[in-house]
Amino acid sequence: MAAPLLGAGLAVTPLWAQDAGIPLSTCLHEAQGVTVEMLDCLDAEHVRLDDILNQVWSEAMSELEDDMADALQSSQRDWLAYRDSTCNTEAAFQGGGSFSGVAVLDCRVRLVGERIDWLKGLLDLPSSTSRTVQ
Repeated sequence: MAAPLLGAGLAVTPLWAQDAGIPLSTCLHEAQGVTVEMLDCLDAEHVRLDDILNQVWSEAMSELEDDMADALQSSQRDWLAYRDSTCNTEAAFQGGGSFSGVAVLDCRVRLVGERIDWLKGLLDLPSSTSRTVQ
């Protein structure tokens, strides 16, 4: 028996998930539980957030002194390993079925959004993730 989706990201839509196009929560609602459509929603959101993460990352690296940039780069490598391990674990709790792909993408969307906010905090930029239940 598969465990419920751990991330709860399907029920919580941060504001960064609403910045462009259809909000993730709306897309997931319109998917009506069809796994392939949920995957499309989550994949589009993951790509969008990954682009934002790359922009914030580039900005951070351009503003930091060498020792701080080295520390951030090391942290990013560790975070990528954490992200992959965490999301693969959440997928494993789905029992290996077709919903495990949804679990991986849901986890990645959540963790990438959190990483964006963390990086913005380092740069003293306004955070865009006010978590709201929709």
